[in-house]
Amino acid sequence: WLEFSIGCVAAIMLYVARGWTLSGTGLRGLLDLIGAPIFVVWKVMLMIRSHPQREWVRTERKHP
Repeated sequence: WLEFSIGCVAAIMLYVARGWTLSGTGLRGLLDLIGAPIFVVWKVMLMIRSHPQREWVRTERKHP
């Protein structure tokens, strides 16, 4: 399973790297791709730490 997992990760990395080279976004695009996993971990941590809302709260709107 380890070899299969390593192969899958390598295939995804090659797929993303090829997309980056074709996108023409340069260094900025590469930095954004590198930061994406950090962003996902941050969002998951936010969701875990936040207190879930118990009930739905309707937003009050003014009708014309």
